[in-house]
Amino acid sequence: MGIRKYVEKYGGWRLMLKCFQKLKESVLCWIYDAGSMEKYFSMKEKYDNERDAHKEGIYFRHFGMNAAKYGRLVTNKAWNKEKENEKKILYEDIIQGKREFSDEYAGEIEYCRSKGECMLYPYAFTEKYLKTQIDIPVYTHNTDKNQLKYVMHYGKKLFFPNQDDNAVRHQYTQLIMEQDELSPHKYFSEGFQFPQRGGIFVDVGSAEGIISLEVAECAEEIYLIEKSQSWITALESTFKDYRDKVHIINKYAGSITSKDIVKLDDVLLKYKNENIFIKMDIEGMELEALKGCVGTMSSNNCTFLCAAYHTNTMEEKLLHFFKQYAYEAKVSDGYTLFIYGKMTLQNGMYERMKYPYFRRGLVRAHR
Repeated sequence: MGIRKYVEKYGGWRLMLKCFQKLKESVLCWIYDAGSMEKYFSMKEKYDNERDAHKEGIYFRHFGMNAAKYGRLVTNKAWNKEKENEKKILYEDIIQGKREFSDEYAGEIEYCRSKGECMLYPYAFTEKYLKTQIDIPVYTHNTDKNQLKYVMHYGKKLFFPNQDDNAVRHQYTQLIMEQDELSPHKYFSEGFQFPQRGGIFVDVGSAEGIISLEVAECAEEIYLIEKSQSWITALESTFKDYRDKVHIINKYAGSITSKDIVKLDDVLLKYKNENIFIKMDIEGMELEALKGCVGTMSSNNCTFLCAAYHTNTMEEKLLHFFKQYAYEAKVSDGYTLFIYGKMTLQNGMYERMKYPYFRRGLVRAHR
């Protein structure tokens, strides 16, 4: 029996792909002497101390060559064990009351205890979204090259890569939930509203581009910066009616410009004295992107909406950065419990949650 017929009979090409991925992971672990979280943190500390950790964007350098992402240094088994242990600590400390917390987190803790679990947004407003998630209509769109899924968002098609309908429902639910008026992750708030007419919007880490879609009618220009190739076709479909003013940049935003990275200063070089809104949610790499934006900050009227929950110290670092450049910065109301982190693991920014665990969702800043 040939190999092809064998794999078709006993599991198909998916089995072969899974076996190949397992083999690749084993080889990487052998080459880089990796696999455990301890080795991950040891390698991360080594490169961070050498100030070379992000010389090539989210890639580190090893023996003078671009090597695997940080996250590839950790096996799935080690990662799953890490997260299970973290969830156990949170459950014991927050739900079972093993540790005492400031009254500042009283409402969040009370809600977690009432539900018997810890969640990203520990607030009752989430329940109305979760209850209606199953009712969200998901549609299929066929292109010349592939198939996409989409939902209707305020009368506009918001596209996603092809996947299970329930996965799309879950993603969309999380997106609209995080922009609830009571959410600690809501980008626009009093004093930080996008203008009704004009203005430049820069969506750093755009993913599906839902925030850009909401301002598409009133924005003068929109820049979508997204490195994940899986989102590009979806973005092109979502913004096909705005091609005259929407620019999709398939790179990371960082402190340098190279093959896979772009400085915001280079993207926005032509603008002077403009109102520019810059939204960032890039898995803990916000500070690196801001370092590549100081020229734009000084020559324009910029407003920043930056995710601050991916690491323990991001809020403090962002506040310090904006203060350096005479920008007034404020944190969003409420807190998050960031219990995920796979993408921060991959870009070398992953940190274990530290007591008291609760992190601010955003840091907003303007002149």
